[in-house]
Amino acid sequence: MLDALTFLLRLRPALSAVALVAVALLAAAPVLTWTAPAEAQEEEARLLFERGNRHLTAGLRARGSRRTRELQQALDAYLQVMRLGARTRNVVFNLGITLQELERPEEAFNAFSEYLRGFELSPEDRAAGEQRLEALRPQVAVVRVESTPPGAEVRVDRRDLPPRGTTPLEIAVAPGTRRLILSREGYQEARAEATVAVGSRADVSATLEPAPVSVQFIAPGGGRLTLDDAEIVAGRAVEVTPGSHVVRLEVPGAPPVERRFEVAPGAPPMVLELSATAVAQGEGRAP
Repeated sequence: MLDALTFLLRLRPALSAVALVAVALLAAAPVLTWTAPAEAQEEEARLLFERGNRHLTAGLRARGSRRTRELQQALDAYLQVMRLGARTRNVVFNLGITLQELERPEEAFNAFSEYLRGFELSPEDRAAGEQRLEALRPQVAVVRVESTPPGAEVRVDRRDLPPRGTTPLEIAVAPGTRRLILSREGYQEARAEATVAVGSRADVSATLEPAPVSVQFIAPGGGRLTLDDAEIVAGRAVEVTPGSHVVRLEVPGAPPVERRFEVAPGAPPMVLELSATAVAQGEGRAP
């Protein structure tokens, strides 16, 4: 395996706290330089990134147990960088290479998938990431998840696990039948199942329905109160689905008061007062 690799380690003088250390493991791979996170312990993250690069290069040149040990130390260093908040494109790319060399294809695929969808890339960098992703595809079971609306967090099998990303999303999973749990603020949770084998991809699409919003209707003068022609009790909160609605107040001896209002997905609780002037008040006022 190592005979097919071309190694290149470029070290440049440090001009600031930003490290200019690059590792390219294949002739076609991009030269990666450290990009410091905006809000992380930059110096510690830089040193860890450099340490990971040294172990990665040493591991790829070594054999047997030393190779495994060096690659594991590289993996540990890159994971520490991420724990410091420095989840940059170069860290993610080198993490993917390390996992691939450790023969952990599912995790490597997901690292390169994150690299391709999560960062602004040059055409050359994108091509390098896509090449590595496609090389791993025959070794993993892949699920592509889309949702309406997009931007839903995706969890696999269990709600208590961290999300694997947001839709649209392509991830490698354990082969078999997987339960996908999609969630987005302001929408009801959606679930789907996908059965997938190694070397294949299952496509899943789910629609998230807007979650109801609590709306309280106030009618100081009393009377008959209806919401979309269904009678409701004034003063009580009602769970209202997002969309357009009509509330109507009928008081004996007075013209009826009718109000059209909109409830947006994820809106805060609303208070709507109907009187002779149909004035809305309170948190989350209706228009």
